Amino acid sequence: MLLSSFEVARLKTSVQMGSLFIPMNRCPNNFSRFCRPVLLYNRNSECDISIRGSSFLFRYNSRYFVICTSHQFGSGAEARSPEDMLIAIRNENNDIIGLTGSVITRIQTEDCTHRNAEDFLLMEFDPSKSGRDLAPLFFNFDLKNIGRLSSFRPEDVDAIFTIGFMSNSTEYDPVFDEDYNQLGTTIVSRWSKLYLQQTEPGPWLPNLRIALEIHDNQRDATVKSSDYDPDGLSGAPVGFIYKDQSEQRHFGFAGIITHADKFGRFAVYPTELIIQIMLKYN
Repeated sequence: MLLSSFEVARLKTSVQMGSLFIPMNRCPNNFSRFCRPVLLYNRNSECDISIRGSSFLFRYNSRYFVICTSHQFGSGAEARSPEDMLIAIRNENNDIIGLTGSVITRIQTEDCTHRNAEDFLLMEFDPSKSGRDLAPLFFNFDLKNIGRLSSFRPEDVDAIFTIGFMSNSTEYDPVFDEDYNQLGTTIVSRWSKLYLQQTEPGPWLPNLRIALEIHDNQRDATVKSSDYDPDGLSGAPVGFIYKDQSEQRHFGFAGIITHADKFGRFAVYPTELIIQIMLKYN
């Protein structure tokens, strides 16, 4: 089938995400469908649910996974078990339910050079427990063909972005009865979109990470703002848009944020490391 010059131009300014072509300016918002806050169930508490950062939902070999970081579950007296983690979805009756994982993968190594990979946490979900088709909620992760940031020249990358649930965008509102007895807590967690750019690594960057920072065009509205706080971005996925030799745009996956600081810098587990872990443990 021959395409008109207008149709060819429209395709080249759209981004191929799997089998779909998404307008370039809508690509980050479409990516948000696969991002969720890390919800923890609190037993014997007036607040049933608390939020600990961000996570990414994806499918691989017809299996369903959520990836985030281990440190999101705390340490010491404040440590929580990943078994308390939920993801919120709507079932076939449109009711919100919390889906719990069936298998948890944590990385442990005796090799000191790979010790920094131990912040990686992977949780598998059983789709039969959800009461609905989970496929539209989980990104189809093609490990062999997904674009990786290290494979492209900076000039071939149109945009890098992350979707996460920053703590200062989460609201906890207690619910009371007529006698002012607390019945529960309503939680509203809003996702945030940040545009990033590649930067030089430095002493601040842990091993096995790539270095990103807030894009110059967004720096005044974020890092230089007095209320900028990146808390909650651990576990947030990083996507990017790149062009091939024919100028067609594609979606790529850069990795998962492990750390962010007040200077607008981000340490990211790269896609290559995630693929190695997926192939080794699954």
